[in-house]
Amino acid sequence: MWILKGAFLGLWLFAFGTLVFLYVAVFRNLWPNTAVGVSVLASYTTWNPLWWAALLIAIVAGCLVTRSWPGERWFWISLVVTFLFPAGLLGLLLAIVAKSRHAG
Repeated sequence: MWILKGAFLGLWLFAFGTLVFLYVAVFRNLWPNTAVGVSVLASYTTWNPLWWAALLIAIVAGCLVTRSWPGERWFWISLVVTFLFPAGLLGLLLAIVAKSRHAG
């Protein structure tokens, strides 16, 4: 059970880390009424090997934390509730990237 909890904690950290990374790298310095190309988002995420390495590192770190501290029930409930926001945004981003690959 600690492996599932650790993987979930790692995915939670990874999702929020990706949102912060995209905000700092791309969206913070945009002018109003501008757009970001899908290739820019894909180059920072799915096309970047460091992004995939960060996913593995986050899952391993989550497993290590969960192995040493199992957490209380309220902690896991709050993680599930707060995970809905970044999971939805990342799912939308990956769907847009996948659709753009097949459109061109």
